[in-house]
Amino acid sequence: MLVAKALLLVPCLLAVGNCHPRSDPNDELWESFKRDHNKQYESLEIEAARKKIFFDNKRKIDEHNALYERGETSFKLGINPLADVTLDEIPNKGIKPREDPFTLFSVSKEGPIQFEATGAKLPETVDWREKGILSPIKAQYNCLACWAFAATDAIESQYALKYGKHLLLSQQQLVDCSQEEGNLGCQGGMVDWAYKYIMRVGGLEQDSDYPYQIEVRMKTNFHKRHLHKPIKIRFLLSLLLSD
Repeated sequence: MLVAKALLLVPCLLAVGNCHPRSDPNDELWESFKRDHNKQYESLEIEAARKKIFFDNKRKIDEHNALYERGETSFKLGINPLADVTLDEIPNKGIKPREDPFTLFSVSKEGPIQFEATGAKLPETVDWREKGILSPIKAQYNCLACWAFAATDAIESQYALKYGKHLLLSQQQLVDCSQEEGNLGCQGGMVDWAYKYIMRVGGLEQDSDYPYQIEVRMKTNFHKRHLHKPIKIRFLLSLLLSD
């Protein structure tokens, strides 16, 4: 009788074990996304709508990355803080056009710039990721400040190339302060106008002193005493793609 009772316990335990629901990987991914990007929603209905958009975007990401794995595209996509919004929700305001966007020009405080060919043999390709001079990926969110990020990232890489260490510069300073050069803060701007501003004021603050706020600050926090002294632009030169 004891043996029979013991045998009967086995299927009962198995049955109880199967009663526990398995966690849904999609739910785990969604909760991880909310946690990583500090997402909070006003109601369960709004969260459900955002969750649907998130997985619609993830499906598009997965489809694109499948093309990448087959060698049919040159880049991969990933989930970022905007994965729960649609493209229609991202601002697309016009920016002030350049007078002549295709004109080759240069700006220098020291007069005309002349370059002479050195005859050096150049490599067929250069991958700066392998050189360790690229800044980390940053998020501009729903502020059209890509021009400010492009400008600071280029300078940060040049700094790393020259000094062998990384530095994070203030995009917010450019967003707040370079309207005189033609930039429009979170409504757009131009990288070369950002460089002109840096030349005018003598440098940029570090991001730790003047952090990114995802909006134009009416009262700027710019202080010349915080300028990082090695960050100065002597001249800038725009080249056409063929050059």
